[in-house]
Amino acid sequence: MNSNQAIESSTFFLQANDNLGAMEIGTFIGMGLFGVAMAQVHHYFNKSRGDRLFLKSFVAFLTFLEVCHTFTSVQGNYRATITEWAVAKPNSYGYSFTVMLESFITFMVQGFFSYRIYTLSHRLSIAVVCSVLTLGRCVGVFVVSIYSLMDVPKTPNGLYVHTYGALITTAMAAGAAVDLLIAMLLIYYLRKMLNPFATKRMIDVINRLVLWSLQTGSITSLMSVAIIVCFRTMSNMIWGALYIILAKLYSVSLLAQLNSRETYRSLLVVPPPAYSEKVTTLRFERCLSERYIGGETNAGGDDTNRV
Repeated sequence: MNSNQAIESSTFFLQANDNLGAMEIGTFIGMGLFGVAMAQVHHYFNKSRGDRLFLKSFVAFLTFLEVCHTFTSVQGNYRATITEWAVAKPNSYGYSFTVMLESFITFMVQGFFSYRIYTLSHRLSIAVVCSVLTLGRCVGVFVVSIYSLMDVPKTPNGLYVHTYGALITTAMAAGAAVDLLIAMLLIYYLRKMLNPFATKRMIDVINRLVLWSLQTGSITSLMSVAIIVCFRTMSNMIWGALYIILAKLYSVSLLAQLNSRETYRSLLVVPPPAYSEKVTTLRFERCLSERYIGGETNAGGDDTNRV
């Protein structure tokens, strides 16, 4: 019996450890990651004052969605634990809006990294493919959230996951595929920037960016796969707990990447010992800054941040 069939069963018990208990643990972990995200937001607005207004507005709106996502997940758990403790209703408006907000957060983060691929490759077709897959995932999850909202007043509710289980699985699979595709493309085009004249510092910066891309893409894609496995094979709501955490992982990965730009710039501005190495480093620095890190260094050494 899988998760959606379990909700349909007469033996379903919401207050079980692996149902409501799992949702509460997932929410607590999500709140911890929310604190990490807010620390990253504070650091971003303190250290990235030169960024364009669009990027600042982007981060501000993402922060707003994260606040709403945390509130709705907590509200859903509170309602199931306190307000409606005597009624086994696995679905609520809080959980439904949590699903909807997650679709927006994931779309923004995946869209941001799709744009980074375009700045690295200058190939619109590749960025379009990533964007279409990202949009498809967002639309699929958004549709699920609409059906979830329509399901809340029903008694019993939560049966929509049985009716639209295939759509949930497809959306999660598309999200995992997009994350892996973005990570692989970022790694490919970052490695492509190296040349036979690359210095040790250049190689070090590229290797760090490659490792970061691999880690962030793997974490979110593995989480999506874990949600699919739990949803299709387990007769509980553990998949829902993992789903609450997923949005936080996306936000933290994006904010950490933005805040790491300062570290990468500091590795590039160290004066090289030889003139030939200096020329090569300056060219590499300008190319990497414009295409990935998001900053640009002029002849005087001043940084002008970009998206």
